[in-house]
Amino acid sequence: LGIVNQDYTVPAPTTISIVSGTAEYSLPSDFSQFVSLSTSDGSRIENLDLKDVAFYRDGTGTLSTTKYYLRNTKIGFVPTPTAAATYTLYYKSKVATLDSLDDTVDFPNNEYYFLVDFLLYRSGPKRGDVNAQNYLKTFQSRIDLMKITSHKQDNKGDAWERIPLFWFN
Repeated sequence: LGIVNQDYTVPAPTTISIVSGTAEYSLPSDFSQFVSLSTSDGSRIENLDLKDVAFYRDGTGTLSTTKYYLRNTKIGFVPTPTAAATYTLYYKSKVATLDSLDDTVDFPNNEYYFLVDFLLYRSGPKRGDVNAQNYLKTFQSRIDLMKITSHKQDNKGDAWERIPLFWFN
């Protein structure tokens, strides 16, 4: 739907238990986009471009701190860990796919009526409704109301945005 709220889509942090001598670990199955990675003391671990991994792995280059890289469904560390550790991973999860009539969609404050307004706007020309633009205005005002509701619920900055309508065409 193009409605994004970072707090809403980033699940609880996941821990990665590091084992000495193991460089790569599987990412969670619902992993979509990386947000941050930190050590147990809260220090951030920086990214290393995948193209540079071989340079450090073959012994040509050296790093003074551990860095991570993402490869397919794996997260790896350079240099290869030599001691056990626990890292905390924050990530955006995949968007749920609606694939049956029993699936549900979770909207903040159960505000789903904006979809009806958008469908009435889009079906207006086929139904011969000359006032279909009114449904578009209602759709946009309900999206704005959801933004305000979300802002009040989490008492944080506004992370919602309305996407251009050409995405729906």
